Amino acid sequence: MADADRAPDPRRARSANEFITALQALKDWSRLTYRELSARADAVGDVLPRSTVANMLGRATLPREELVAAFVRACGVGPAELTVWLAVRKDLATRAGEPGAGPLPDAAA
Repeated sequence: MADADRAPDPRRARSANEFITALQALKDWSRLTYRELSARADAVGDVLPRSTVANMLGRATLPREELVAAFVRACGVGPAELTVWLAVRKDLATRAGEPGAGPLPDAAA
């Protein structure tokens, strides 16, 4: 499979800014509009307003875990890759001292 066929890998992100850049790359990879992402999220019971996605991708802070999960699922990423996205987000939150963030789970599991 060509690299263009693979979803972006967030594991290189070392800061909130880099994680947001990876999320933007994921949106670009999906080729979905904000409206399409919102509709896909709604179809599986997630809440993902278009304006929330636009705000998330325009900020320099880590989005909430549930927002990342809904966004990544809407972009068409599978469960194993979703686990990686959430693990990277949790690791960055832990390093930033975010309350309630735990240690990084083993992404290879």
